[in-house]
Amino acid sequence: MNIKRILPYALAPVGLFLLNCILDFGLGLYEPYPWIDIPMHLFGGAAIAVFVFGMYKELLRSKQATPMPLWVELCCVVGGVMIAAVVWEFFEYLVDLQFQTRWQPSVDDTIFDLFNGMLGGTLTGLFFLLEQKKRSST
Repeated sequence: MNIKRILPYALAPVGLFLLNCILDFGLGLYEPYPWIDIPMHLFGGAAIAVFVFGMYKELLRSKQATPMPLWVELCCVVGGVMIAAVVWEFFEYLVDLQFQTRWQPSVDDTIFDLFNGMLGGTLTGLFFLLEQKKRSST
């Protein structure tokens, strides 16, 4: 597997993480505009879906994986997104403990964050798979 081919896919989640840091720590926008959290989790799920889908495509290209039915690909992408979303929520919890922030103000907020990440990842995965199906049928 060629790392240079994977880097573009990794830029989506890394770039979004940096944007999150700028919006929160640099500009302090999360306090006056807490709704910013919603699109960030949607885009976070989408960014992770791009990364997981890209990794799978690179594994296919390098013959380190075998093709799967489209619905299995979607399940793998959404599964990867959900793992990343749970890890992110643990990260938010640790940030709150360490820096006395309020990234996780309630259990309801955490569940909504997980849902938004899953929704963003699922919609992105569906988009990629529909594009792939359209390309393979022409």
